[in-house]
Parts: sequence; C-alpha cells; structure tokens
Amino acid sequence: MNTKKLLAGFICSIALLGAITPTASAHNITPSTAFRWEHVTYNSSYGHNVARIQFNDDYASSSWKPYTTQMRANWNTNSNNYVNAVAYAFGSSNVDMANKASWPAEWGANTVATTRVFNDGVDVSFSTAAMNSTDYAQIFTNPAADGLGSFMITLVGGHELGHVFGLGHPPDGTVSIMTQGQTNWQVPQAHDRTDLDYYY
Repeated sequence: MNTKKLLAGFICSIALLGAITPTASAHNITPSTAFRWEHVTYNSSYGHNVARIQFNDDYASSSWKPYTTQMRANWNTNSNNYVNAVAYAFGSSNVDMANKASWPAEWGANTVATTRVFNDGVDVSFSTAAMNSTDYAQIFTNPAADGLGSFMITLVGGHELGHVFGLGHPPDGTVSIMTQGQTNWQVPQAHDRTDLDYYY
C-alpha cells in the first residue's frame, strides 16, 4: 500500500482558486511510517477495530457548523463500520474544528482547510519522523472559504476528517473523498474503505 499519499507536514488541504486546485505536495507512506489514530476499540461483531472520533465544532465558522453532523454521518455510514464519529463537549473532544480568523500566510491564502495532528500533546504536523499514532487533531477552516456551498463544505470537512484517521491523498484520478482537488465525492468511496481496512 505504498501508493497511498500523506501530505508532507500535514497541511492536509484543499485549495480554492475559483475551482478547487491543490497547493501542497504529498509523499508516499509505507506501513512502517504511516500513523494510526490512537482512539480505537476492537469490535468483535465487526471483527476489526473502530476508530472513535469525539468531535467538537463549538468554534467552527457559522458557515461550516450546520454541516458538521453530515460530515460525521458520511463517515459513520460509508466506512464499513470502521468509523464512529460523534459530537462531544469541547475539552473532552479529541478532534476540534475551528475557524482560523488569522489565517497564517504559510498555510496558503487559497487553502480552504487544514488538519493539524498531535501525539502526546506535541504538534507533529510538520514532523518527518515516523509516527506510530496520533491522539488529537485540529481542523482549521479559512474564513475566506466561508462562501462555499453546502456540498463543498461537507466534502472538504469530510476530506479533513479522513486525514485524522491517517488517510492521505491517493493518486490523481482515484475515486476517493481523499483525492486532492476533487469536487465529486463528499462521502467515503470504496478506495477509502479499503484504506481503513488496511490501517485498522
């Protein structure tokens, strides 16, 4: 599975330039270097681990907040039971979505959203070291992208949630919610379910 893509530095983004276009590069990952979401439980009925997301959107943009339930539901119902993403109180959550009012220039003015990942309280978003697991994530949205329609907001948010699980960008043209720059699929596809099966 070394053809899977993981964004360098976890600037796991989709960009907005009228049409959606990518602004970041990716690198190949292998089983020895890919990270896994730490919050998993084995479900004997399913016969596999389930990644548990405790999601909070208290600080999300008012343009994004109405669609966070659908973002979570798309993973819950289209992941072959590999994902359980539920709403959670801020402070007890392990994934927080927030509007980043002062969007850093180094993230790219045309970037719609980005995911930062942490391991034991340390931001490893820009780490080049192998990460066995991550235990907390922040999804930041760019206020300049608040005008996106509901379909694209749900797509981008769902794409960013995929990065929380360790899913990267597959090759261009792959039918996947994780394909960088795609504008067709707002729910996980067969490729994404295969990746979850491989990881968990």
